[in-house]
Amino acid sequence: ISKFVDGILPQMMSAPFIGCFDEIDFCRADISYVMQSSLEGNGLVITEDGGRLVNPHSHFRMFATGNTQGQGDEKGLYQGARPQSMAFLDRFTVWGRVDYLKADDRRKLIERKCPSLNKIHVETICQYVTEHLKAFKDAKIMQPISPRGMVALGEAVATFTSMDDPKKANEAIKRAFSTTITDRSTEQDRAVLIGIVDR
Repeated sequence: ISKFVDGILPQMMSAPFIGCFDEIDFCRADISYVMQSSLEGNGLVITEDGGRLVNPHSHFRMFATGNTQGQGDEKGLYQGARPQSMAFLDRFTVWGRVDYLKADDRRKLIERKCPSLNKIHVETICQYVTEHLKAFKDAKIMQPISPRGMVALGEAVATFTSMDDPKKANEAIKRAFSTTITDRSTEQDRAVLIGIVDR
């Protein structure tokens, strides 16, 4: 006996769940089209199961995240992101832009994730990240720095400074920046970022 098994969307809709569709702009347009009725709260018709209608639970909610606002990858930073149809995007009635962490929040994140760092190294990393983000926002570089990148940098600084002679701390810090930031940069970005590191 063949039996239809509900996918993730009908499963979520049937209960008081919150559905997060992360990186929705990587979805194929012919797939996201299926979600349009659900986004309007009209339920989901499953034609493969005899046209069964899955009505959403009264407390079911759904939202999506994306880096390109459904417009596709304009700057070449998010390879594979696809433009979504305006009909699909129009069904998201509330939009929010999430900016980069504020300086104080960045400091707290680095201190929490890299507790072995001394205050001078935390300050160095925070100053660097502030300048890196400014260079990115001012279109001087194409490479952003995410919270994940900040933590990776903090961990590298903690590791390299713990292994080297304290008198060579500057070299250890530069090596940490190199292995986490500048070695993965384009030549153009690298020149700008090395200038920030040197400062």
